[in-house]
Amino acid sequence: MCAQRKVFILGSDGGISASDLLPADIPQLTTQASLAYAATVDLAFAVEASVKTLALTGDVTFTTSGKSATRELTVIIACDAAARTPTFPAAWKWLGDKPTSFNASKSGVLSMYCIGSTDADVAVAWKEFA
Repeated sequence: MCAQRKVFILGSDGGISASDLLPADIPQLTTQASLAYAATVDLAFAVEASVKTLALTGDVTFTTSGKSATRELTVIIACDAAARTPTFPAAWKWLGDKPTSFNASKSGVLSMYCIGSTDADVAVAWKEFA
């Protein structure tokens, strides 16, 4: 029996669960990098799935680039000691509630999946860590 990898699943109730579904010998197609904070942050979708980190020190407006069917992007957002106000592309399709602020000293996951080439083709979910 081969080793297994954890797969994290965002449930319809907003909870995150883990499941042992993928054999460890399946290659990972994910890259990881940090985004630099700025008042406007571009979320660039790439051919491979990407995980980015972003440390907020002020309010932020998100833009997107590189959208295409089957592209996905996950951003782990850490907020500093003050609550921060995000602005998102208006056409995004939210799976659950769209955050109106990021809570002070909290982190969370912003997960996006493209089914086309416009902001209206981006499905988005947000979950703050408890």
